[in-house]
Amino acid sequence: MFNRVMSRVSALWIGVLLLGGNGLAQELAPLPKTIPGVVNIPHLNQSPTKMVKPVYPPEALQRWVQATIVLDAVLDSNGDVETLGCDVICKDVREDMVQAAATAVRQWKWNPVLLKGNPVRVRTRVSVEFVLDETSPAISVCNLFHDPAWYAGRVVNVSGIAQKQGGLPLLVSKDCAGSLVIAMNGDATPPIEDAKYAALEQSLLSGVAAVSLRGLIHDDRGVGQLAGQRLVLQRVLRCAPE
Repeated sequence: MFNRVMSRVSALWIGVLLLGGNGLAQELAPLPKTIPGVVNIPHLNQSPTKMVKPVYPPEALQRWVQATIVLDAVLDSNGDVETLGCDVICKDVREDMVQAAATAVRQWKWNPVLLKGNPVRVRTRVSVEFVLDETSPAISVCNLFHDPAWYAGRVVNVSGIAQKQGGLPLLVSKDCAGSLVIAMNGDATPPIEDAKYAALEQSLLSGVAAVSLRGLIHDDRGVGQLAGQRLVLQRVLRCAPE
């Protein structure tokens, strides 16, 4: 009987630990206002000696969300991360980005912070940037068709099939219905006319091409050929015959 009870207790503790681990992975709690034995230095004037880049959460990438995550951190006397918290500064951003930032920062390291020549525990703020640029993976043009209002006004990397129809260059996909006009002239800012741009122009003359393009998603409800959603082209990232 005792062994059975202990087995159930052990199983319960394992379940609690697993749930606790998952709970910690889902949400960072605010740290106490004061922590005994910890020196508060909100803006530490030294950079980490070791930094690990956060893994971009897939859904945030597909939604093309960029953010700066500011975490509340306690560093131990060796310069390692002792604990992390999330207060009002990081409560208004996506939880998956907060957790990705926390996972990375837990692996960061600083030189010990000295006070009167002695290493001390320190409370400070740590910023993690989630930035998408030309090197970031392109999202499918289908994303734009599914939620056009979300992407309007954003500069994105987007992939699909480039083709001409009715004299207009379009970005389409075999996986969804819809088309996105490619504004090749770039409106006020012309695109970078390099070899990949030339390859896109040639492909549009002779057929279709699989492309990744970078540009501003513009939602224009005025009258004219480019009325509606279009990609104001900034750069051709990839162009291959289809």
